[in-house]
Amino acid sequence: MYGKPFQSKLLPHYEKIKTARREGFSYQKISALLKEEYGLKVDQSTIFSFVKARSKKRKKVISICEDKNPEPPRSSFSQMLSNSKDLKKEPKSKDDFVFDFNPDEPIY
Repeated sequence: MYGKPFQSKLLPHYEKIKTARREGFSYQKISALLKEEYGLKVDQSTIFSFVKARSKKRKKVISICEDKNPEPPRSSFSQMLSNSKDLKKEPKSKDDFVFDFNPDEPIY
C-alpha cells in the first residue's frame, strides 16, 4: 500500500465524541450532533466502532491457585441434596408457611 495510512474522519472530533459519551449521549444523538454542527454524516455504528477502538482495554483477571492440592468446596453435593429435600418438606407451622401453588387456581 502506498500513500497515507487510513485515518478516521471522526479523529478531529474525538474529544467532542468522548465528552458526549460521558454525558450520556447515545450514538444516534452524537451522529445527529455531528451532522448539525459540522455537516458530517456518520452512522451510529461508525461512531460506536470508533469509540470502541479507542477505549481502554480491560485486563482479564486470571486466578491461579498456588496450592497444588486445593481444599474441596465446603458444601458437598450430598449436603446440597439434603438441603433441597428440607426445602420441599411441608411447613412445620403456619408461621413457616410462605407460598402455596395450586395449578388449578389463577394467579393474581
